[in-house]
Amino acid sequence: MPMQTVLLNLIARILVIGVAFPIHESAHAFVANKLGDPTARRGGRIDLNPLSHLDLIPTLILLAAATVADVVTRGSTLGNLLLLVTSIFFFHAVPINPFYFRNRKAGIALTALAGPLSNVLLGFVFLMIYKGCAYFLPVNDVVTVICSICSVVISINLQLAAFNLIPIAPLDGSKILAYFLSDRINYLMMRYERYILMGLLALLYLTPVLDWFIFWGYRILYTVIDFLSGWMDLIYFAVR
Repeated sequence: MPMQTVLLNLIARILVIGVAFPIHESAHAFVANKLGDPTARRGGRIDLNPLSHLDLIPTLILLAAATVADVVTRGSTLGNLLLLVTSIFFFHAVPINPFYFRNRKAGIALTALAGPLSNVLLGFVFLMIYKGCAYFLPVNDVVTVICSICSVVISINLQLAAFNLIPIAPLDGSKILAYFLSDRINYLMMRYERYILMGLLALLYLTPVLDWFIFWGYRILYTVIDFLSGWMDLIYFAVR
């Protein structure tokens, strides 16, 4: 992998850690507060400062490891997986008290959904920036760099959203799924959450199962945001 690409991946990952992850966590806290639970707001978690949400040193170590992985493997797949691990272990879970919610299961599900949805919205914003630069600005080195960074940020955000929507504890998708399950099954999932997490990591690194889920989740989410930004395509083809 060319060093220029490695550098662009690093810049994009810094943007994701510094912007996308804090927005993801703040979205959880914001929606929980709107639904009546002030726990996260009182804990200062509606905050776009990444230091309010992450463990700094381990995050920097994994960010460096992701860059090394890009160089060694000559690809970004392993580096992006390390970024997903960062989101699990080194970004603090937003605390909620479901007893504040008028409907506990619905409140938990909507609060969980807010995080991945924020990543999809960020992907949509960066896709519009990408299209705006690619369609309406003269081609030069600066525009090329901006488009390259936007492309990586879009990819990571949508992969992060797809990953978090996997219905396995402790990911957001498990809390969304819990809305449709009985209390007994939900209790068992919470009781064995630690072991489920170990199984999740094994699936992530030892089998292609979650890769397949993330790939198709990404494809579906990209199709949605590409459709929603299709008006920019129409303008481009109308004026070129």
